[in-house]
Amino acid sequence: MKTLKTILFAILLIAITAPSFGQLNKNALIIKENNPEMYSQIKQFAAKDWKGDHSMMIYTINKQSDAMFKWVKLTERADYDKELMIDAVMQWKDGDLWNYSMIIYSYEKQLKAKNQY
Repeated sequence: MKTLKTILFAILLIAITAPSFGQLNKNALIIKENNPEMYSQIKQFAAKDWKGDHSMMIYTINKQSDAMFKWVKLTERADYDKELMIDAVMQWKDGDLWNYSMIIYSYEKQLKAKNQY
């Protein structure tokens, strides 16, 4: 019975995550259409680790695009801390390529810690 549950869980997990591996999401499409230069940088970032693995390229582009949109929302918040964001960017910038997902992760982690004391 446990094996059947494991198999059903695996099928469910694949069904949930499969759409994100097959096509660009809404945010990636918006960036691609409205800011081709930004999209090109995100695509280059994805190719750095995943060139030739098209499903992982799409997954990474989607993840980075979502992080880019989250970044914009963070800058509009009352508790936005520009210095923490600059620190996060400097930590996760590699030349012209930025790891937006890790920038957001680092920023949120540092902001949470800062607000604890």
